Amino acid sequence: MPKIFIDTNVFIKFYHASNQPLTLFEDLKNYGEHLVFPEQAYDEFRRNSGNQLNIIIKEFQSSSKVNIKATKLITDWVDYSKMTKALKIIKEESSKILEMLKEAKEDQTRDPVFTRVQEIYDISTKIPITDEILADAQKRHLRGNPPGADKHSAGDEIIWESLLSSLSEDLIIVSYDGTFSKHESFLINEFKEKLGYKLTITDQISSALENIGETPSKAITEYDDYMDRWLKTEFDQCPSCGTPDTVYNGICSYCNFITFGL
Repeated sequence: MPKIFIDTNVFIKFYHASNQPLTLFEDLKNYGEHLVFPEQAYDEFRRNSGNQLNIIIKEFQSSSKVNIKATKLITDWVDYSKMTKALKIIKEESSKILEMLKEAKEDQTRDPVFTRVQEIYDISTKIPITDEILADAQKRHLRGNPPGADKHSAGDEIIWESLLSSLSEDLIIVSYDGTFSKHESFLINEFKEKLGYKLTITDQISSALENIGETPSKAITEYDDYMDRWLKTEFDQCPSCGTPDTVYNGICSYCNFITFGL
């Protein structure tokens, strides 16, 4: 039975998508028998989920500030009381939303994305980290063999060695950040040589489901179309920090600015 591994960066994007992606998790739960979830990927998601909420809190605080300067001429000229009431409502409702976001950051059971990823993790085939996996990942890291984009850690290498150590079937990897796709030829050949099975790398959940003979739901297809447009938006420099050539698949590698909605 073919397996599907959905990379951490795919789940992280759910924090920032603007087209109600939470319904997709219910659809994904229908394919639990096909999903594989390395412990390393789960740990990475847990570490990064809080950071994403920090970004959302900062952006919401900035976007919800409404400062309107009204001179005596304006307040005498028009009925300004409606504006005053509206501003009060915006402030009160914004405070409630910020409180909810902060509670979710402190308590992951209140985080709607985290709880749904946890449900996916619970029904997936889990791959625990072993001493052998760690040793093989370290060797891969030292040799410079892919995957692996971080010179300070071997997280991608641990995920890859976890997959190699545990699978005996075809595998489809869904990933956005290029960790796997940039080294597609090397990884496909290694997977074939070591396991004798086929590896496919894609950036679409719907494509992965079609590869295992399933028909993706309308929600999944629409989300993939949305992400495809967003991921392919090109920036010569980061809109936030201005650093050139640092935006890949919607994230600045220098300041971690996310370009959703731009």
